[in-house]
Amino acid sequence: MHLQPQIESKEKRIRGFEALLRWNNARLGKVGPGEFILIAEQSGLIKQIDEWVMEHAFVEIQKINEIFNTEFLISINVSAAQIQRIDFADKVIALMEKWGMKGQLVELEITELSILDIMDNVTRNINKLREKQVKIALDDFGTGYSSINHLSEIHVDTIKIDRSLMNNIDNSQRKWIIVKNLYNISRQLQYDVVLEGVETESQISFLKQLREVYIQGYYYCKPQPIEELIAFIRKWQQETNEQV
Repeated sequence: MHLQPQIESKEKRIRGFEALLRWNNARLGKVGPGEFILIAEQSGLIKQIDEWVMEHAFVEIQKINEIFNTEFLISINVSAAQIQRIDFADKVIALMEKWGMKGQLVELEITELSILDIMDNVTRNINKLREKQVKIALDDFGTGYSSINHLSEIHVDTIKIDRSLMNNIDNSQRKWIIVKNLYNISRQLQYDVVLEGVETESQISFLKQLREVYIQGYYYCKPQPIEELIAFIRKWQQETNEQV
């Protein structure tokens, strides 16, 4: 389990953290989720992995919030196989109750691919979770599966604009136009906007044209285990004089 912060672009306020899974295998070395998650889905192991990630994410964000007396949120990726399960929302709510998690501090990230085929179960799960104030984020927005129509079909709280649109955005007028308009639509619909994959000072300077966005990427902090992340938060608060 690694966590990566999401940081407000103007005031440098930490919004929360995305839980990211890493596999350090003795024989294979470091294996990225792009490789093992697909295999986990095909083998049927994704259910156990998703539940492990969610439970550990709740434990770790509770620990961080207790140490710093904060209410940072935790953002957790949910596989298509999970969000489509009829009992998914009940499982999440049960884990929240087990660990005393406030709904407004939980954000579940889904991709548009996960809602293309089975809308009924997905909609039912989302509605039940939103009753508990759980936030829903639409991840990887701007990729090949994107459809503006999905924004009217499902209720979400956050749009995460895909890292592929961040690459060279400071030198690409076309990408800038796309990102700016996705941002404008999202803000008019009162969604939070998270920009993924921001890595350079030039990107940061360019993206300052957008107000009220959250930055996630290596520029501020790579995904880190909780011990390193706690040290990062302490240093961040000292450097920014963040009052939390």
